[in-house]
Amino acid sequence: MDRAYVICHMAVSLDGKIDGDFHEAEKSEKAGAYYYDVIFDLGSSMAGGRVTTRMYSPQPEVDYEKYKGVDVPEGDYIVQNAQGHYCLVYDREGRCTWEAPVSTMNGISMQIVEVVTKAARKEYLAYLRDMGISYLITEDEEHPVRESLEKLKRLYGVERLVLTGGASINGGFLKENMIDEFSVVVLPYVDGDKQHKALADTDGAFFDRAFYFAEAKPLEGGAVHMRYIREQ
Repeated sequence: MDRAYVICHMAVSLDGKIDGDFHEAEKSEKAGAYYYDVIFDLGSSMAGGRVTTRMYSPQPEVDYEKYKGVDVPEGDYIVQNAQGHYCLVYDREGRCTWEAPVSTMNGISMQIVEVVTKAARKEYLAYLRDMGISYLITEDEEHPVRESLEKLKRLYGVERLVLTGGASINGGFLKENMIDEFSVVVLPYVDGDKQHKALADTDGAFFDRAFYFAEAKPLEGGAVHMRYIREQ
């Protein structure tokens, strides 16, 4: 495979919602902890979208005026992580800001990699370089996800990537047929809120691609961890 293998790993309600109060309910506690504990068993690196990142990561203000006129070399900016762990953020126009060039989960330090398009301002790229934050610029408008996954494997050596949402970025990967496996922790509650997003948002499009059942592991509290692998 010439790209990183992608596992979409999500925790959902019985009705497939990814957001809601059910995450904080009593019987979700241990299964929710399990969801995070197994991330690095699934892959060496993580990926998420701009909206989810800005919800859960502090967004310090940046004075972009000081980056006006700063020379920014063409192409990607690569910063390696000695342990091979990376946190990709799909941020087309370059809106996320950061307190540090690394993100830490479960005691594992991941080099942040911003995945942007040519719509990202030069000042933003200069800011990322100043912070020591990697970025990849996708140029293929039809297949930006595939392009980023090919670069991820070629430039960083990442074999397996764990995609953790939200719904829009999951849908974007699904549209390009770039999800190889679903790893879903189903929590024992119904959310019931039609305003909450489901596992993937494809803007109403249906993609006739089957995923085959691979494994189900019962968890404490009535939850279950299910894995489905894409039809080859």
